[in-house]
Amino acid sequence: MAGRGLVKRRYYGPEFLSQAVEAWAYQRRIRLHFIAPGKPNQNALIESFNSGFREECLNLHWFATLAEAQVVIEAWRVEYNTRRPHSSLGDRTPEEYRKWLEAGSPARPAHPQDQDRSLTTGGVAV
Repeated sequence: MAGRGLVKRRYYGPEFLSQAVEAWAYQRRIRLHFIAPGKPNQNALIESFNSGFREECLNLHWFATLAEAQVVIEAWRVEYNTRRPHSSLGDRTPEEYRKWLEAGSPARPAHPQDQDRSLTTGGVAV
């Protein structure tokens, strides 16, 4: 009974889908759902990331060698994952957010604009 009626979203086209995976899904009554070509809104999170990566890194550099591309892209990745503020972390860098959590501060608002919410929740910041 497990797996009946489930839908598995796939992020790549049918040209990469093996017959074994298709048969496996069919036997378990799992429908495979593909993101339609030209429909980036069906996977907005990765499309947003790809857009930023392209604008902030790839479009700014002309790579003469694979080694040069690896160095530049790694530097961008480190910047993105460690020193860049993220709105999902309350506009903190990942390092600031880690320290904030370790300090036992989860009761504080995650984002400065959330300060006003404490007025509507009985004085408790959420």
